[in-house]
Amino acid sequence: EGSFEVAGPYNQPHYAPKKGRLNALNKLPGLFDGCSFFLYGDFCTLSRSELQELVLVGGGRVLTREPRVDWDFLTSQGNSDKATPARSMTRLTQARAAAVPFHAKVG
Repeated sequence: EGSFEVAGPYNQPHYAPKKGRLNALNKLPGLFDGCSFFLYGDFCTLSRSELQELVLVGGGRVLTREPRVDWDFLTSQGNSDKATPARSMTRLTQARAAAVPFHAKVG
């Protein structure tokens, strides 16, 4: 298997497929473990069912309805005079990203 795996760009190989396969063999969580996705709109490269399958195989969850966002909570965080939904979502996304542990060793 290893000789047929894509290493990545020739100038900076990242060996992501190998890392993913080894993580699965070691029973580590998938790439999308703990993540929820709401697939909105039309897709041209992959079909909706193909995207759903990718999310599920990666350990994620596909939402069947659009998630509700608590804008009151988001706009109450930080500078309320400059708070907009986009800025609040950025802060919330950054806070969540900082809390997500990495499952695989670096390198």
